[in-house]
This record gives sequence, C-alpha cells and structure tokens, in this order.
Amino acid sequence: MFITGELQYIAEQTINNSSGTYIDSLDQVTVLDFKRNDDYNNYTVAVFADWYINNAWSVGASYFRINIDGEFNSSDIDHSVHYSRNETESSTSVNTRYFWHFSEVFSAKLSIEHYFDNGEYDSATNFGVAINARF
Repeated sequence: MFITGELQYIAEQTINNSSGTYIDSLDQVTVLDFKRNDDYNNYTVAVFADWYINNAWSVGASYFRINIDGEFNSSDIDHSVHYSRNETESSTSVNTRYFWHFSEVFSAKLSIEHYFDNGEYDSATNFGVAINARF
C-alpha cells in the first residue's frame, strides 16, 4: 500500500491599473482610467492511495478538493463591479496501472483512470501508455 497526500495554500493577488484614450466613430476623444484588483485564497487537499497487487500491477483511488475564496473589484470612470467568489470543487478517481520492465533499460507503463467530478455524473476516463528509459 502506498498512500500520499497534499496540502496546498495559494494566496493570489493581481492588481492592474491602466489608462487609455479612445476615439469613437464621431471622432470624440474619451480618456479612461481602469483599475482591477483580484484577491483569491485557494486551499487544496488531496489524498492518493495505491495498492500493489504485485511488483508490476496496482489499483488505486484518489480524492481532490479545492476551496476558492476571493474578491474581484473593477472600475473605470463609468462603471464599478464587485463580486465575491466562495466555491468548493472536488473530484474522486479510481485507477489501475501495469508496469512492464522488458529490458535492463526500458520499461512500459499502461494505465486507466476514471474521474468523477463533484460526485455527480460528470466523469472522464483517461488511458495512458508510456515508455521509460533508465540509464
């Protein structure tokens, strides 16, 4: 059994201040100052588990959850926008992998993984084939 986990925190802040001169179809000149501020905190928790049936074959499962908590502010001379975002996204998956060591240098990995997003019916299946060389 091989179990790994991940805890991650990201604080992201983006500030954008710009100004521009705009000329419309009637040749009227408008000067605009634009300000935008994004401030987000992202919290991630993930757990991965693999059970090795033998040295070549494993089956596993994973759980991933992210919480996004943030503020968005935008303004120019005519408009101002503010909204908050607080949402949680999660997904689970099951997988199986087979490692075939067919020479002293080369090995192959075959994998199938199925994802379930937010516990709903949205899902995806990924197939993978890889050849690795170790010198």
